[in-house]
Amino acid sequence: MITVNSIDSYMNRKIYMIVKIESMKDVKTKNNDIICFMKISDEYGIADATVFSDVYKDYDNLQVGDIIQIYGRVNRRKGKDQIIINNIKVLD
Repeated sequence: MITVNSIDSYMNRKIYMIVKIESMKDVKTKNNDIICFMKISDEYGIADATVFSDVYKDYDNLQVGDIIQIYGRVNRRKGKDQIIINNIKVLD
């Protein structure tokens, strides 16, 4: 089972997880696109995630506290592991 505290063992691989959004920060790029930096969590810990504008534009109703199913890829940015989210499904 993939958990946020085990993502380092999935470096450069696609993953699927169910997580809670702990925080969100929208950032406007120099091309006026909006990307979102998130802190996500499961019962084992907290991880960083990024949603680029091509995906984020379809999920502008996301809120802190939402439980979501994510598909993405693990990579390292500035020495920290993160998940680049390619698809999101909000769970009820």
